[in-house]
Amino acid sequence: ISWLTTTTLDGIEKLDAITDSATALGIQASDLQRLQIAADLADAPVELLTSTIGRMETLLGDPSPDLSRTLEKLGLDAKKLKEMRADQAFAAIATEISKLPTHADKLAALGDIGKNNRELANLVMNFERFVEQADKFTLTESQFSISDKASESIKQLQHTFGNITNIIAVELSPVVVEVSGLLKDILASDVTQSGLYTGLAAIRSTLDGVGESARTLKDILAATQTGSQIGMIAGLDVNPFAQ
Repeated sequence: ISWLTTTTLDGIEKLDAITDSATALGIQASDLQRLQIAADLADAPVELLTSTIGRMETLLGDPSPDLSRTLEKLGLDAKKLKEMRADQAFAAIATEISKLPTHADKLAALGDIGKNNRELANLVMNFERFVEQADKFTLTESQFSISDKASESIKQLQHTFGNITNIIAVELSPVVVEVSGLLKDILASDVTQSGLYTGLAAIRSTLDGVGESARTLKDILAATQTGSQIGMIAGLDVNPFAQ
């Protein structure tokens, strides 16, 4: 349970970061994730891609002479691009750059968009191919929404099973302490065969008491069969499995 919830939360935190970035950029989380996956597949810096998308409005609002010349060469209009969402404008530019005839032309166009953007060369030069591959791994907006709800439920589960672990420790600790003491007594004495049998019999008698603890634990675990019961044990008035 611990590994499962931790791994799931790690994934959800990454999705939350994408959602936050997309919100700041004024675009959908799924569209940003698609481009980030494409960049990752192309071994291009994801952070640079995100920052480049974030600069689209500024770049297109007051394009430099070099950028204006490049956009004209690409058959694109800065005013129309500015009316698009930032990710759509970037995709339109990248698609047209990928169609330029030579590698040098593509690098020059990338440089006109931003001095560091040549690091995105592999992504842009093969833009449609990488985006098509990224589509296979991109979540929908509804899936991003579900991840938001799942995050809180998983945290509640962690809290719940943490409490159950504490109960198990409390139930079994007296047995562990008693067995440890008996073993210490046996090892500290001059052990004879009969003495060893006597000591082991005492340990066995102590371990028989685990049966009662086990029955208690069985009742506790049985109470976790539904989400509402888990919430009760955790001290939460919440059903973490609620849709």
